[in-house]
Amino acid sequence: MGVQNTIFDIQARVGITKHLGGQDATDEIIRLCEIENAKHILDVGAGTGFTAVYIAKKYGIKVTGIDLSEKMVAAAQARAKREKVEELTDFRTADVQELPFDDSTFDAVICESVLAFPADKQKAVNQMARVLKPGKFLGINEGAWIKKDPPEDVIAWVAQDLSHNARLLTHEEWTLLLVNAGLKELFTRPYKITMKQEAKRVISRYGLKEMIGAWGKSFSIFFRERQSREILKESIKMPKDALKYFGYGIYIGRK
Repeated sequence: MGVQNTIFDIQARVGITKHLGGQDATDEIIRLCEIENAKHILDVGAGTGFTAVYIAKKYGIKVTGIDLSEKMVAAAQARAKREKVEELTDFRTADVQELPFDDSTFDAVICESVLAFPADKQKAVNQMARVLKPGKFLGINEGAWIKKDPPEDVIAWVAQDLSHNARLLTHEEWTLLLVNAGLKELFTRPYKITMKQEAKRVISRYGLKEMIGAWGKSFSIFFRERQSREILKESIKMPKDALKYFGYGIYIGRK
């Protein structure tokens, strides 16, 4: 396999994915979606399986996780095996814009840092609402423009930092997707971030042992692969005042 060409591909190889707000955001979605009362939930864009395994282990809930990346699915399956929750988890490759599930299947649907990528974001939200049981909650955590009219260099940096095809929306635009999907009882809230805060959240979420392994892989990639090295350099060249515009939001709606 050749070297891929986005920061997301590098993260997949390292085995650590990130979403803004870290475990605090995940726990907020769990609480607001009343996941402790669920029997079967869907984790859209499960990545390496951290959230799915966390929920399965803590609450004894069946969790189905999907991701576009076969490598991510394999990593999630390996994590579930290590944490001894294989019987409670099911990971498979799938596209959020074409979910392979029947209507009204899940007691909750969650989606963390995924909707920046689909070309048809409304279709993606509609699909998640479709597979959700009536009366149940959809919970989304996504990067958002928390101040309108970001400069072009900030837009370009955010797109590159997330992936080459990422496109964020404003807090109001993300909220409108839920409204258009017919969801009710909305809870939406934007959050500002700092890089120091987000770095601490990643370490806290994965733990020092796993992070040391990820850092080792990152350094190896950085020094061995010129293309990846340039991508990693660009990802840390944050434009001045970027964080005045860039943050994240929590978006919850009931079907």
